[in-house]
This record gives sequence, C-alpha cells and structure tokens, in this order.
Amino acid sequence: MNNRRTCFLDSTAVIFYFYTSLREKQEAEEAFLKEKEKLDKALGMDVLSQEEYDERIASARKRVDNFEAIRKVRQQAEMGLITAQEMEAKIKALS
Repeated sequence: MNNRRTCFLDSTAVIFYFYTSLREKQEAEEAFLKEKEKLDKALGMDVLSQEEYDERIASARKRVDNFEAIRKVRQQAEMGLITAQEMEAKIKALS
C-alpha cells in the first residue's frame, strides 16, 4: 500500500512539474512576443538599425529556445549546487 501512495505522489509531482514548466514556457514566449513588438516598432521608426534589431531578436529567441536549460540552471542555484555567479555566467551563455 505504501508503494501505491508513493507512486500516486510521484505522479502528482510530475503533473505539477509539467504544468508549471508549460506555464513558465508560455510566459517566456509571451515575453518574447512583447519584446518583438517593441523592437518592430523601434525598427519602423528608425530608432534601431536592422543589425541591432537582428541581434536583439536573436538574443530574445535564444532565451525562449534555451528555456529548459535556463530553468535547470536556476534550480541548481536554488539547490545550492552552483553559486549565484556561476548561475549568472551559465544563463548569460544561454541567452
């Protein structure tokens, strides 16, 4: 009976983890779209050059594409496996 309870708790934790991860990924994608809108407007007003626009879009897209890796780095820091400086360096490399 104890094994069933553990299995149920593990399943619940996996579902919660999956749901939280999906929600956070969706938030990251929404932030990317807002950033893109802002950059599109700036490009249209000639406030940014095409080169600057491309660099900033690529950086914002990279953050979304590397979302899982960035989340894992943050978890490592929360668990005390890496220092805050190591976390910042790893996130900077991923963004």
